[in-house]
Amino acid sequence: MENEIKIFNQEDEKSYNMKMLKEIFKNYNNKVILNFKDYYKGELKTSFVLLNQNKKIKIGGYPYGYKKTEVFYNIETKKKKGSRLVFQSINPKTKKLNKPKKSTYRDLAFIGFNETGKIRLLSLDFNDDISKINEFEKLIPFMSDIQKKQYSLICAYKETMKSVKFECKIQHYKDIRTGEIKKEINIMELKYFKKCDKNGNLINENEEKQQQEKTKKIISYDINRNANKIYNNL
Repeated sequence: MENEIKIFNQEDEKSYNMKMLKEIFKNYNNKVILNFKDYYKGELKTSFVLLNQNKKIKIGGYPYGYKKTEVFYNIETKKKKGSRLVFQSINPKTKKLNKPKKSTYRDLAFIGFNETGKIRLLSLDFNDDISKINEFEKLIPFMSDIQKKQYSLICAYKETMKSVKFECKIQHYKDIRTGEIKKEINIMELKYFKKCDKNGNLINENEEKQQQEKTKKIISYDINRNANKIYNNL
């Protein structure tokens, strides 16, 4: 089936290069094809050949100063952290592995290669558009248990935050010396002012903080409850 997604199982000892991967991509009929909205680029369509997530891929002919070497790519996934790309090269002089270089964690990611033959992460984050989150549903069969839980959290976060309203308020300050109410104050005079509402009534900052923490706990509880429901239905 042409639109069916399948993993390209990279061979352990085989050394690939960009030209080889470009050719594989060109003739591969089982790519991941995603259509989604991007905050900065608008509508996007991306194609991706999915690699075995549990194995490294060896790339040959990688520039190393004036020489060429072999490098390894793999994905590292950790609970509560997400996924990141790990890159490790071989020193052509000593033939020993250099210390691995690791990218920053993404909330959910898969390793593969695109039409240029370059190794890339296909990533999903909590702040991505719902269209991209829905597209990642295609990858559920290839997710580890940790990735399924992370995906469930992302879906639950998006669903819960639909009901959360954010309100930006102008902060008022009351001069304890004169009773004057201001919207802007000099930081050097901060000790002479107290937070208040627009009518000059002083705000109990401890109570305000406690209410904010209570709200955060309610939202967090709702996200986790919804995430468990989604995970159990995957």
